[in-house]
Amino acid sequence: MRAGAGRDKGRLIKPSASRGCPQPLLPSCAWPWALAAMPADYNGTWEMVTNENFEGYMVALGIDFATRKIAKHLKQTKEIVQNGDNFKTRTLSSLRNYDLDYTVGVEFEEQTKGLDNRVVKTLVTWDGDKLVCVQKGEKNNRGWKHWIEGDILHLELTCEDQVCHQTFKKKN
Repeated sequence: MRAGAGRDKGRLIKPSASRGCPQPLLPSCAWPWALAAMPADYNGTWEMVTNENFEGYMVALGIDFATRKIAKHLKQTKEIVQNGDNFKTRTLSSLRNYDLDYTVGVEFEEQTKGLDNRVVKTLVTWDGDKLVCVQKGEKNNRGWKHWIEGDILHLELTCEDQVCHQTFKKKN
């Protein structure tokens, strides 16, 4: 809260320019210091740059040898459409595509068809600007985290004791 602003019976108030006395801040006011920070904007097409320990992650998921050998050499593209807390994501490669639509804060049943073909209970939440996903099912410690630094999208995939870190550059 900035200097000159305060709270009055739980209401955010601002100083009045004309009288020097506090006035209630209406929800429709667009005072920048009164607005909550919005989570990051994930919209766009993102092309894979790095893919560290993807094979270890796939082993932990129980993905067969032949599929692992092909998948670790693929360059993925992510298409993300974000509307507030609603996300539509597509992960594209020459081997398989994977679509995932979700709303942050709403648990849902995810069928990981095209990945490891399991059914998991999935919950994605915000941790600041990071998207954090927990997937409950047959495998322990399964989930992912997404965050953005500049024009780089980070994806950290976890399963059991394996962590894969992927980075994607935003396509212009």
